[in-house]
Amino acid sequence: MSLGLAQAARRRTTSLSPFRYIVRHTRSPSGPRTSHQRRFTLIAWLLVTASTAGCAANSVTARASAPRAAAVRAARVRWNAAVARHDTAAVRRLLADSVVQTNHLFVSMGPDRYVGGLARQFARRPAFTFVYTPERVEVSRSGELASEYGYWRETWLESGEPTELRGTYFVVWRYRAGGWEIVRDVFVPASCTGERYCGP
Repeated sequence: MSLGLAQAARRRTTSLSPFRYIVRHTRSPSGPRTSHQRRFTLIAWLLVTASTAGCAANSVTARASAPRAAAVRAARVRWNAAVARHDTAAVRRLLADSVVQTNHLFVSMGPDRYVGGLARQFARRPAFTFVYTPERVEVSRSGELASEYGYWRETWLESGEPTELRGTYFVVWRYRAGGWEIVRDVFVPASCTGERYCGP
C-alpha cells in the first residue's frame, strides 16, 4: 500500500464515531457477528458512552466550581492582608465558630483562641509576618466545602536576628451566606532559619 493510501485509510478509520469503530472492528471476517461479538460491542459502547459522559460531567463541574475556587483564593488574600496589618478582628471574620487550628505542638479550638494566638505573636514580635500561599484549591461537588493546600512562611526578629519558618498547610473552607469561612487549619513546619530560635 502506498503512503498516500495508508494515510487515507487511517483518516477514514479515525473519523468513525466510537460506536461505528467498535462495530467495524468486532465484525466477523467470515460473516455476520456472533452473539458473543454483539454482546462485546454493546458492552464496549456502554463503556465509551459512560467515559464520555463522565468527562463531560467533570468538565461542567470544574467550570461551575471555578468562581467559588476564585472566591476562596480571594478570602485567603484577605486573611494574609489582615495578618500583615496585625488586624485580629478582620481575621476573626474569616473563621467558623467551630474552627480548629493545629500543628505538631498545639491544638487551638474556636475563633477566640485562634485569634488570641495571633494577638500574642503580634505583641511579642512586632515584625511578625505569616503568609499562606495556596498551591491548589478544590471545591466539592456540592459547592459547600473547599480544600486549600499550599506553603506558608513565618518571619520575625528573635533578639534582633531575622528568623524564618517555612512549611506546608492544609485548610478546609465552608461556604455560608456571608462567604467562605475557615473550618480546619493544619500547618506543618519543614524548615527553620535563625540560630537564636532554631539552634545551630
